[in-house]
This record gives sequence, structure tokens and C-alpha cells, in this order.
Amino acid sequence: MLGNADPSFVLQRPGGPIDLVVLGLDASEAELSVIGSKQTVGDREIWLLMVDDQAAVHQIAQAIGVMLIDDALTVMPPGNMPRRPSIMLKFVDGTIRHSRNRTFDAWVLKEADRIAAILRRDYSGYLTDIQAAARRPQRPPSFRPLPADFQIDDDERYCGLAPPIPRFAVDLSQSPGRTLGLRHHQVIERDYLRDRYMEHLTIDELAQRAADITANSFIYDDEGRISADQGDAGLLWWFDRLSEVKAEIERRCGAYPAGWRDGILRSKTLPGSLNPGRRYRLAPRDLPRRPFLVKYEQRRFLERALAHGEIRVSPASSFADKSLNPAMHDEELSALVDVGGFGLARAYGLRIASQRRDRIPVRKRVSSNYYVYCTSAVLNGRLLKDFDRDACMIIHDPDAFASRLDAAMREAAPGSAFSVAELQYYDPLQVNPSEIDVLTWKHFRFAYQHETRFAWVPQTPARILSALDLRLGYLGDIAELVTPLGV
Repeated sequence: MLGNADPSFVLQRPGGPIDLVVLGLDASEAELSVIGSKQTVGDREIWLLMVDDQAAVHQIAQAIGVMLIDDALTVMPPGNMPRRPSIMLKFVDGTIRHSRNRTFDAWVLKEADRIAAILRRDYSGYLTDIQAAARRPQRPPSFRPLPADFQIDDDERYCGLAPPIPRFAVDLSQSPGRTLGLRHHQVIERDYLRDRYMEHLTIDELAQRAADITANSFIYDDEGRISADQGDAGLLWWFDRLSEVKAEIERRCGAYPAGWRDGILRSKTLPGSLNPGRRYRLAPRDLPRRPFLVKYEQRRFLERALAHGEIRVSPASSFADKSLNPAMHDEELSALVDVGGFGLARAYGLRIASQRRDRIPVRKRVSSNYYVYCTSAVLNGRLLKDFDRDACMIIHDPDAFASRLDAAMREAAPGSAFSVAELQYYDPLQVNPSEIDVLTWKHFRFAYQHETRFAWVPQTPARILSALDLRLGYLGDIAELVTPLGV
């Protein structure tokens, strides 16, 4: 093994401690031999290794090798829509993937094999202990049960905490950044072309995806210019997805700007805040320290809401009205996702070859129409323009508001099942339909809205519902009206 003096060899990050948790792989994951995932909790990083009882030592070693490489250079990017930890999947046929239908570059697999050989040579006992810990029921002496205050619950005592992971240098000399001098966005485009998950989309569908990504990554700044939303912690993730769209269009139409010249980003597909015209901004203010919600609406309605608690709750189906603008129009009774072979296998228990490239649309539906009241967890002038509203109401005590709102709904729609949730957002090309709860999950087109949703499902399933006008009483004790400054 080469020493650390060679700049091509990089030690794993010297940061906080790493906990390696090992457990057996569920029998339902029959086509997988090892699943590895990584996530940070507090000041610790947790590596979870799920191992099939038939997994060979070299398969375990290769999985650890990939995870060690990722510690030196990100090759297992975490998911963002929905949020997922970094993950690698080792199939029984030898294939290794990260996320759904995405493969690793050849240099990663080659370096993982090199690291695996070192592990097998110098740390064979460590690997066989992992293998034994996954098979249960008795842990090897070197493994400890999870502490009572550990971040993962282990009531069934299935997990084992492994000894510290061997640490040594990773060779990055064959990575595209080193051999080809590629910048980050170029690496993303190159990786995409290895697994073109958008190759089946039409140009119009690509255009809509580009618009959805743009809506979440760009804003009009205070100077009246369209610029990247630097306040979004997920901005790089959005830019990576836009780089992939660019790579797909270039594959079909040639180098940029070919394929983009015919107005691929059309104003009718973008939120109002990214189109020319009147904009709104809110006067600087100190935001509440505790969690708050914001309702964007016409001022005249909000004034009545504050004074008398007059609130309208709408059927979810009403948002399918095609006259609504792009920021509001949505199909709230179902979720349409695009599933490849691996996603089908996970969702429906099918035995499908992991390399299958087919992709088919799958729609997941709720059993009934339902009532909904939509709020946002952010106070942002752009949402006034996007929703075509002229004021907003800051709800300072969401719990009290929820209690009053549900009490009024219990009278208006007795027996309805109430829920309130911060919505999760999903990329329809990178999600498993079995994950989605239609009531609380929404297309990533709307992620920038940060919706918190109050919902009521009728006791008896219904296809047609009418809006309900409620009266909650005075709300000025828990909410205030905010009006914008025009620009």
C-alpha cells in the first residue's frame, strides 16, 4: 500500500467519530447481498451495513471499500427529493449501484476492489466478524450492543456496533477530476450519461423538468436580476439536476445552446415570480423565534380571518383546475412517478434483473377526495407573486391554530380524520412509489413553497366534495397581517 506522501492518495476525512452498525438483511431484499448507507447525526457519522446471511467476505469488503472511497471523494451522493442518506447497493449478481438505477464509475469499482483486497489480506478477522454479526443470533465478542441512547432504536437487539473501521489512504488518481481535469458539473454530466434516466422523456417533458428545477434554484434578487437562490441549502443538488437535463439535451441536440434556443423555458411553465412584471417584497422584520406558519391570501379575506376566524377549507380536487397558475395547479389526489426495473422490484416484490433499463409510469392514488388548508413554513415575498396574492397572515402559534381549525372542522365534517404535516417533496424520476404518501408528499416542482398542510379525510370515501366556510373566532391573539411593499 502506497504511503500518504503521494498526492493521489487521500486519507478519509479526519472529522468526528464513525459508528459502524451491522445487521442482517431482510429476506424481502432477495436480490441484494449488501446495503451500505451513511448519514450524519449530531457530531457523529453513522455507517449502516446490512448484510445478507449468504454474503461472501469479498462482497462485504467491496462494500466497505466503496464507503471508504466516498469518505475521500463523494461518490455516494445523498438523496434530497425525498431526503435519503448516502447509499450503496451490492446485488447478488455482482452489480453495485448507488441510489436507484445509478451505477458507479469504473474507477470507483476498481479502487473498491483494491481496497477490498487489502481488507481481506490485513483485516480478514474484522470481515468475518461482520459476516457473523449479520447472521445472528449471537454477536461476535468484538461487537457491542447499541447503547441505550444511540441514535438508532434496537429494541429487538438485532444490531451490533462494530469495532472502529480500518482507516487508510484512498487512491483518487483515476477519478475524472484527476485524469480529465473535469469540474464538478462536468463530472455530474459524465455520470448522468452512464445512466440516462431521462432518455425516454420527450423534449416537452425535459423542458418542464428544467422549469421545475429553475423554479427551485433561481429568484429575482433585490437588484431585480434573476440569480441563484443562495439562501437554499440544497442549491447544489438542484444545479446537479439541471446539469443532467443539459447533458440529456446535448446528447440529442448537440452542444449548448443547441436545443435551448426555442424557448425551452417558457413563461407559462414558470412561477409568476420568475416572469417580468410587478414583484412584491416584504419589509425587513424580526421573524418569530418559535416555529410559525404563513397563509398567503387576498388581504380582504385575511382581515376577516383575523377578526372573525373566517377560513375556507377546499377539496383537494380543486387544485386540479387548469385555470390555476403553475405555482398552484396540481393533482392532489394522486402521484405520478416514473419507475425503472429496480423500483418495480422494490415496490411490488418482483424479481427483475437489476440492469433492466425499462421505465414505466406508475400512478398512486388516494381512496377518497379530502379537505385541505395550505400554509407555508417560510415568509417570502416571491410567494405572494406566485400565488397571485396581496397579503399574508403569520400564524405565531401553529398548535393553537390547528386546534381551533380542527374543532371547527369536526362540526362541519364530523368523523373526518385530521392530520397536519410538513410536506415531503419527491423527484418523480428518482422515487419508489411504495414510499409515497399522497396526502403528505408532493412533486418537487413545489419544494420551494415549504408547505405545511392541514388535511381531513372523510369518514366515508367521497369523490366530490364542496368547499367549507368555517368560523374559528378571533385569531388576532395568535396571528398577524403582513402586507408587502410594492416594487
